[in-house]
Parts: sequence; C-alpha cells; structure tokens
Amino acid sequence: MRPAGGTIATFAAAIVAVVVLGFAFGASPTPTVDDYAGKTSLAERSLPQTTRLVDPTAVVTETEETDETATPDDADAAPEPTPISIPGIPPTIADLLALPDPGGVFAFCCADPARAPMLTGEALNAIIEAQSAFTAAGDSVGFLFMNLANGVGVASNINEQFYSASTMKAPFATFVCSVLIDGGRVTVDDSLAISYASEYLESGLDSLRVETLLEDAILYSDNDSYRVLRANLESLGFSPWLASLGLDADRLAWYWYPRYDVREAAVLWLATYDYLRSEAPHAPWLGSLLGNTEVSFIRDGIGAEPGIVIQNKAGWIGEDGLAATSDNGLLTSDGTTYLLCILSDAPDGERSEHAVATLARALFDARAALNPTP
Repeated sequence: MRPAGGTIATFAAAIVAVVVLGFAFGASPTPTVDDYAGKTSLAERSLPQTTRLVDPTAVVTETEETDETATPDDADAAPEPTPISIPGIPPTIADLLALPDPGGVFAFCCADPARAPMLTGEALNAIIEAQSAFTAAGDSVGFLFMNLANGVGVASNINEQFYSASTMKAPFATFVCSVLIDGGRVTVDDSLAISYASEYLESGLDSLRVETLLEDAILYSDNDSYRVLRANLESLGFSPWLASLGLDADRLAWYWYPRYDVREAAVLWLATYDYLRSEAPHAPWLGSLLGNTEVSFIRDGIGAEPGIVIQNKAGWIGEDGLAATSDNGLLTSDGTTYLLCILSDAPDGERSEHAVATLARALFDARAALNPTP
C-alpha cells in the first residue's frame, strides 16, 4: 500500500438518452432548461428518457447459435442490435449536469435519445464483473466513460459522493494554469510562501516556485505541494471558477479534499479537456504533467498500447477513517478522446487498485459501441 497522496518527491439542459443495462431504476430529477440557460444550445435536442433493455437480475451471456430451422417461438434470445449512425455532437458541461442516473449500468447519448448504444454479451459482462469486485467486498463504485466526439457513453452510480483524495489536484491545477497563469495573474516563476508545518519547512524551505509545486502535486501527487498551492492561490478565484461550471462551489472549494460524485468529476475533466485542446500558452505543459503521472490505475489496466495517450490523476487513501481508490482522466486512442472517471470508497490496497484498473480496462474495451458507425 503506497502512502496516501504521495510524498514530497512523489465536468440548456443536456438531453440524454439513457439505456438501462442492469438493475432496477427510478429516474432521478433533472434540471430544467432554465437552470442552464445560456450554457449550451437547445437546438434539436429532445427530453431525457429511459428504456430497459435487459433483465435487471441477470448478467448478460453470449447468445448461443440456434438451429436454422428454429421458429421465432423457439428462439428466446433477442437479435443483435442493428448498428446505427451516431451524430458527431460533442458533449457539453450542461449535458453532464442534466444526465439522469436511472440506477445500475446504463448507456446514454447526449444528442439523440434514439441513438443510445446497446452493450451486449462480452462487453457488458466484463463491466458488470469488474463492478462486482467492489460490491463483493462491501465497497461502492461509480463510473462514467464517454466518447468526447459524440457524447455517447456508459455509466453507473454517478450521484453518490466519494472522498476525492488526490483526484482533486488535477482540477485545481487546471484552474491555476487556465485562470491564473494564462490570465496573467501568476507566473510559473512566482514563489509561494510555506506558512505551516510540512516537510518543506522541516527541510529549511520557506517558499517554492509555482512551477515546482504544480509539477510535484501532479507528477508525484505530493500533498504538501498541493496544500501550498491551495493556501496561496484558491482565494484568487477558485470558487467562482467552479460556479462557472455549474458546480456547488461552496462545498467543493471549502475542503481541499472534498467529497464529490462522478458527475462532478466528469464536469471538471471536461473543463480540463477543453483547456488542454486550446491554444492557451500553458495547456501543453499541464497536458504533459497529466500524461506522466507516477501513479495511474487507468494506465495499469489499459497498459502501454501503441497509439494510446492517457492523462490522469489518481487518488488513494486507506487511513484516518478515510477510504478511496479512484482515478479520473482522458484516454486518446486512434484519434478519439474518451473521458473516464472512476470513484470508489474502497480503502487503498493492492486489491482495490487492481479493481480500478480492471474496471478501466473493461470500459475501454467497450469503446467500439460508443463510436459512430460509417
């Protein structure tokens, strides 16, 4: 078990089609158009809807081949879904804020209710099996995996709040780079005061450069670096930045390691994605830091496959009454970028880290269902 958070060296109303893929559901309240007016276009969007597709009590199994002479009455298995074209409408923050959680594992399409994908057979089984590794141990997990080119994805338990642990360091770094550094209010060469007991003070340091603090907080998940950044810079607009994303700024900014849900994590990473693909001066630098993190359960699960770029920030803890093993980030494969958030309350350890990695792999392997058909 590694130390929690590392050592010193060390993301209107979106319109959603939800296809329930497992377990009983009851639609959650969703915001109205007025709640997100001005945040995204409502053109050609439909109202959210839910549709049950599989037996909520059973894991889907591969359909056995049937005799060619069998009649419709003899065949119980539903035919494989016909591939459909998915419109290339990128998701917005308002889409994620309005996404209902019907319970269980569900698929969604932000742009068109008729085009939510149907996961079947091996892909769905792998996701449910990976999820069960948490529930079997008495732990809870939530996740969202979405194609950022078309807003099509698969998710589960997106409203339960989990302890953020070090996953919160990436959104704060996005705020610092996009609002403060690129906004001209802070430079990477500025020195920030260290004003409380920490390993820095014990080493005789009383200040450190912003560049060094961000590198250590993201690359090595260093807690002291993150604390110095928060203590010195959060008052320069972190709460208004969170509010501009439609999030509960009072709650998320009050604690350095707040509790939040998968929906909120996805909003924050969609904002990060928008920043990283911009032409902002420090976007490539932050992208490089997120692409070289020392700890990545997502990277552990997917492996070092050619052509795959993973940018992430993990969080883990299993002490002082706190428990979390989580990882959020972006995966780019064959020119398509996906957003992946996995939050859990599993105490950090080899089992929980492997469980997050396995779930990340299962979701990544289901990506073909989220891609547009020719």
